[in-house]
Amino acid sequence: MADRALEDRVAIITGGGQGIGRVCAIRAAQEGASIVIADISGDLGEAVAQEINDVGGMAISVQTDVSDAHSVSRMVAEVSDKFGRLDLLHNNAAITDPNLSSTPNSLELEESVFDQVVAVNLKGVWLCSKSSADLLAAGGGGAIVNAASVAGLVAWPPAVAYGAAKAGVIQLTRMMAAELAPRSVRVNSYSPAVVESPMVSEFLDRLTPETRDLALADLTERNMISRLGRPEEIAELVIFLGSDRASFITGENINIDGGCLAWRGFSAGTQISE
Repeated sequence: MADRALEDRVAIITGGGQGIGRVCAIRAAQEGASIVIADISGDLGEAVAQEINDVGGMAISVQTDVSDAHSVSRMVAEVSDKFGRLDLLHNNAAITDPNLSSTPNSLELEESVFDQVVAVNLKGVWLCSKSSADLLAAGGGGAIVNAASVAGLVAWPPAVAYGAAKAGVIQLTRMMAAELAPRSVRVNSYSPAVVESPMVSEFLDRLTPETRDLALADLTERNMISRLGRPEEIAELVIFLGSDRASFITGENINIDGGCLAWRGFSAGTQISE
């Protein structure tokens, strides 16, 4: 298995306890990496780590609040103590506005909600990248892969805080790529359209059955490929960007959106309300 993309590497997956993060963690382990699940839920993180270890992989869970500098620093220190190196940081942890379906614009959004979404989705990316940079560079270089979104590229009024934070992630990616290139650390982001995940399910579950069907149809019909994205598809891109196969790619944001932005655009659908 010498040709595995992440053989003998160490990877941190934030938000790795469920959804896209869980699938990325499992795939990275299959590609030879030792995995650190950094999730705010210790129970979810432990479950995924156990899932990887049960099939012969290597994984640990470190309960982490990515919006808290002390929590992030503690997590990175534990990685350093346990493995002595870091090769890949996947900034995947994210939340959305819990009132997404009923808060249509920035004028009605509560300040506390805006602060919380930005703290996790943007500040968290910065804190984890900042805290991990020295450890990544110490091993001769590595990669940071940030989860952005098509909502950070076009206007979708129901996702004001989420979209603003993800737009910030894309620009932060460029800035940190320029700063870390001399230290052989590559930094890229990817922007998916809507992907099958617990976060999307929670949004749809808040709708009435009739509105839920309309919303799901609307989300799929935005894409040339008329379906939602799959976590496994995101994981393949993360593995590629985090490996030496992408050694000449940095400072980029890659759309993985089923042709959404090239066709109708994410904001082109109908407005959804409860």
